[in-house]
Amino acid sequence: MCGSATTWMRENGLFDKGGLYNRTTRTIYLAPFTLHETEQYLILRGIKWTRYQIAECYMVLGSTPRYLQMLERGLSLTQNIGNLFFAQNAPLACEYDFLFRSLFNEAIVPPTDYRDTGKQGCWHDTNGDYRCGKIEDVFVLQAVWEGTHLLAVVVDGIGGYRGGDVAARLACKCIGEHIANSGGNIDSADILQTAVVYANNSICSQPCNPLLSYMSCVMTAVLIDLGTGEMDVCHIGDTRLYMLEDG
Repeated sequence: MCGSATTWMRENGLFDKGGLYNRTTRTIYLAPFTLHETEQYLILRGIKWTRYQIAECYMVLGSTPRYLQMLERGLSLTQNIGNLFFAQNAPLACEYDFLFRSLFNEAIVPPTDYRDTGKQGCWHDTNGDYRCGKIEDVFVLQAVWEGTHLLAVVVDGIGGYRGGDVAARLACKCIGEHIANSGGNIDSADILQTAVVYANNSICSQPCNPLLSYMSCVMTAVLIDLGTGEMDVCHIGDTRLYMLEDG
């Protein structure tokens, strides 16, 4: 066994009453990088920053060599942080969620709410109560394109594998942001389809995590022209859309 989840390995391997109990051949203590070792590593990588910048880097990324290895030579610390955490398909964008869920058996990370970012609309879990078990259903209800259209999305994370809730939140985030930023200059049906494809690609391109390698979701997305009442629909999986007539 090799990994960073040492508590799990001790409880389920070394200290468990099974075949691996008391079978330790050698224990190797891997200490984290000190601030000085971090500086030496960056110098070895050809990254020439001031000690103040290195200290900032240490506070943001800690002493994890894997993260430090992802820093690009020739870019400033700010540019590197932007590329790692905030750019489109950033490799560490979901790192907090992954780590949080790996450390706690019933970890629930509250979803982002569009109201927190100043955008008109709502993004929430259909379960509503964060104290319940696993939350895998997420919806978006958002006015877009200067209020001329309404975007409504329901995403259901697929159970049976871990990460359904992660896939659902990421799908909602990608669809909402893609449509909001498209400007509505082309056919709305094409924009909706492109947004769903973008969400799918974003889920597939997330950093490799064996526990989340099968994360997926199903969804129904609707884009309504509030002026004409016309509606474009994109549907994947078993999330249903009903049309009610005559009350």
